[in-house]
Amino acid sequence: MSSPIVLITRAKKDSEELVDDVTRLGAKTLISPMLEIQFCEGKELNFSNIQGILFTSSNGVRALNSRLSNLQKISSIPVFAVGEATATAAKNIGFTSINIANGNVDSLAKKTSKILSPDKGELIHIAAHDLAGNLAGKLKNRGFCVKTEKLYRANQVTEIDKQTLGALRRGLVKFVLFFSPRTTRTFVKLIKDINYTNSLVNIEAICLSDAVAIEANSLRWQKVLVSQEPTKAKLLHYLDKRIAILRDG
Repeated sequence: MSSPIVLITRAKKDSEELVDDVTRLGAKTLISPMLEIQFCEGKELNFSNIQGILFTSSNGVRALNSRLSNLQKISSIPVFAVGEATATAAKNIGFTSINIANGNVDSLAKKTSKILSPDKGELIHIAAHDLAGNLAGKLKNRGFCVKTEKLYRANQVTEIDKQTLGALRRGLVKFVLFFSPRTTRTFVKLIKDINYTNSLVNIEAICLSDAVAIEANSLRWQKVLVSQEPTKAKLLHYLDKRIAILRDG
């Protein structure tokens, strides 16, 4: 059989970083971002008295990098990343002390409070304008002082591109990857708006978490599957198994 097509719905940069991983599994990829990332202009941030930098998205890492004139000045400040992809982004721009949570805000708050002490300085959360979760609140409940800096916007797209719609209509897509509830909600809305729901009945939706799957279940799929853990590695491992089943089927 020909290689199955996997539709990736993350923002453009994140989707592009997944292409090689998916291709190595023996699949073809199609990118259709549901969110467009826009960095916000503004003055350079003050990191004096900051004992830790919190990232809940690799987009936050890129947004911060766009606002820095000299990252080396803060590269040794401990970073707390929500997951491995965000940690990799932080490492790639030069941060040297990186701690990785298990893919959600709760685990990030726990990881941070386990390693840092409230009396050693403030925390700074690099975030989007539309906050997901309440990281600052969870850490404030543990005694920390948290500054939230909203450095980018994740704008929902208003339509699905023609190439993706054509692939869905012709039954070429076998899997769709969803990494966040908001991305999934956007996809669901756009599919319903154009009455394309019947085009998904032979497609498997593979979701990073239960929260993502709840949104995906608003549509009729062949299957809605959830990664064993909310990490990119586990989701890709699950995709690998599903591709093997399809190939052997």
